[in-house]
Amino acid sequence: FLPPYLLYARVCRLPLGQLPAARPYLPVLAAGLGATMGMSASAFLPGQAVNLFFSFFGLYPMDMPLALPGNPVAAVLFVVNLVLLPALVEELIFRGIVLESLRPWGDGFAVGVSALLFALLHRNTAQFPNALFMGLALGYFVVQTGSLWTGVCIHMANNAFILALSVPSQWMGPLGQLAVQGFQIGCYGVAGIVGVWYLWRRGLDLRLPASGCPLRQRTCFAEYLARPSTLVLLAAFLLVFFQNFSR
Repeated sequence: FLPPYLLYARVCRLPLGQLPAARPYLPVLAAGLGATMGMSASAFLPGQAVNLFFSFFGLYPMDMPLALPGNPVAAVLFVVNLVLLPALVEELIFRGIVLESLRPWGDGFAVGVSALLFALLHRNTAQFPNALFMGLALGYFVVQTGSLWTGVCIHMANNAFILALSVPSQWMGPLGQLAVQGFQIGCYGVAGIVGVWYLWRRGLDLRLPASGCPLRQRTCFAEYLARPSTLVLLAAFLLVFFQNFSR
């Protein structure tokens, strides 16, 4: 998964040593985590609407249960593979290589495209809205804090929380699983409110830095989405999305 992006960075002459790696300020990092969790909660209804739409055609998202292995070594590797590795690798790719390579065309454009690619790489409609919303929040806070570690920490904490709730729910019935899902959405919503309130209370400038690109951000998006290579990419992902439905 990683080597193609390393090659892309080399072609773009993007030195990995120049990726933003400042130590994030912990209170702002915690507030960013809360705000990102709030964005995740806000993706719940769009996600349900997308799944409902496809259900009219007999297409349902594949079930992706998180069952912790019984073997202790396998369980540790399972947690590492689900919590640590995605946070490190995906943040290096999307909030590091992809986002930084696109920043000359504006931070809004870079955050948006990196979030779109991040969501598409999840390859199913069940995760797409959540990944898109979280990708936007992660990119925003990485740019605002000037630190890729902000994205890594938020991503890791989110995955750990989801795993902590998902593992016990595997022994619950449908009502218990629904209660766990409701508890997760509630926690995410409250965290989002607290995080945004803290950032507002501190009086921080929440606007993205001004772009040095002479083009408007909407023009950059339009040009990007109209490129033949982008259209081929989107068509390929639509095919993969279709293949990941159960019928």
